[in-house]
Amino acid sequence: MAAVKEDDNYAAELMAEDLAPRSTAQLFGHHGAQQQLLDAFNAGRLHHGWLVTGPKGVGKATLAHKFARFLLATPPADDGDSLFGDALTPAAPTTLDTDDHNPIAARVMTGGHGNVKTLVRGVDEKTKKRRTVIRVDDARAVVHFFSHTASEAGWRIAIIDSVDEMNPNAANALLKILEEPPENSILILISHSPGRLLPTIRSRCQKLALSALGDEEMSQFLADKHPELSAEDAIALSRLSGGAPGRALAYVAEDALMLYRAMLDLLGTMGQLSRVRLLALADELAPAKAETRFNMFMDLYQDWLGRLIRAHATGRTCVEVIDGDAAISMRVANGVGGRGLLDMANRIADLRGAAAGLHLDRKLLILTLFEELNAAIAKSAA
Repeated sequence: MAAVKEDDNYAAELMAEDLAPRSTAQLFGHHGAQQQLLDAFNAGRLHHGWLVTGPKGVGKATLAHKFARFLLATPPADDGDSLFGDALTPAAPTTLDTDDHNPIAARVMTGGHGNVKTLVRGVDEKTKKRRTVIRVDDARAVVHFFSHTASEAGWRIAIIDSVDEMNPNAANALLKILEEPPENSILILISHSPGRLLPTIRSRCQKLALSALGDEEMSQFLADKHPELSAEDAIALSRLSGGAPGRALAYVAEDALMLYRAMLDLLGTMGQLSRVRLLALADELAPAKAETRFNMFMDLYQDWLGRLIRAHATGRTCVEVIDGDAAISMRVANGVGGRGLLDMANRIADLRGAAAGLHLDRKLLILTLFEELNAAIAKSAA
């Protein structure tokens, strides 16, 4: 059997990442947002542009694809002039759910319906890696999709995942569709940071904000997807992921809880840093093949620091993700102070940017993070 190349593995990961929201039948939570879409449909007042916002991994793309299935699989409401009166008038739907055996919904889930187009960042042909932006050529494909006759009857729906990643030219191309929307067209824009979008894009869309799920909803979600998890681990993953189901699944796949515990063990030695543990962690995350796990570690570190900054600023106890978390975190906060925490946050962002853009040695980056923090706490204790 031929060996599988790293590029092939990466391509498979990207394909799975792109297909997951489209092929996910069940959406946990977000009942208010689903009802808002349903009410607009039943009232016959569907806006042509929807801006779906919320934290990464919270279910925005899953909701967008669920709505696309609903629109194409649900017969239009009767206008009341039927020759047969109310007897044959379909009842107004009460949910966005579609029948598991509905052939139209099944085609949308498999990507076989010509009236749905999804736009994501493409893959660079040379590097075989995901591009950092959605380019204008990609956006023009959406313009082309809407400007030509629909391949099938019904709505035409384009999902942009995510609009934050469009370069300025691509955003301007998209704006033209929002300014002059074709008949029976729906454009769903997914955004993690809507404040960064062009005001003209925001103003031409109906807002649909999704919030993070609570511990109870997240525990139900994880129990459904990973029944092997303990109740304690499910709660920890809920808090670690910020109530974002997609992020929680990625954390389970990469055993992020083990990584977070290793990080806290090191943070617990601040002032008298355990360099043996530090070198072991740095060696684990430094290789090129560990890129996914390295990025996850950096996310965990920056999220932990963000929780610590918020707790310090409000005078509240830091969120307890796992046992002993809050005590270690508050010891760090008291050691470096509010100004020191903000300096740390800026320093980490700079180092991470250097690692991505200038290929800074990952091992050196991890060593620097903990050694600088250790020195600051040791100095304050002196």
